[in-house]
Amino acid sequence: EMARPDEHFLTIALNGTILGATEMVTGFPPSSLLMTSVFESIHEDDLLGLHAIKTHFWERDQPDVTVYLRRLTVDNTYVWLSARVVSYIDSPVPGIIIHERFIHEERDGGVDDGDNSYDNNNIELGVARMVSRVTRIAALLLQAVESALFGGTDRGRSGSIGDD
Repeated sequence: EMARPDEHFLTIALNGTILGATEMVTGFPPSSLLMTSVFESIHEDDLLGLHAIKTHFWERDQPDVTVYLRRLTVDNTYVWLSARVVSYIDSPVPGIIIHERFIHEERDGGVDDGDNSYDNNNIELGVARMVSRVTRIAALLLQAVESALFGGTDRGRSGSIGDD
């Protein structure tokens, strides 16, 4: 089996449809992702934060905001990735090109090989987890504020309480 790359690029339409992909960190063949949703393979806890960043930053010409998220692999496990916009496109439809980079997990046993990559990997993974939580909380707060400001027209329609 070929080693997977440490990074990949996804070209997506503004609605999240994948228009193009390079060889994937997740192991999925790029051709199998075409015309599917970029959100399908993202961990459910990371979806709200990603939507908030995409809507409030990436789609408003502020590409320098990085998102940390977990994406499903062909092995049915999740890997942590950092994601940021590298370019905007106008054709075939308006969209963005996203660069996603693999964040290495801690190594077994915590052996330091002398180049500090062990500590740096642990720090980056810790940062990814923390930023992901903060992004999720901020997205929930944003949702609550928008709901209060705009009259909460969708409140009670989700059907979770008392709809049976």
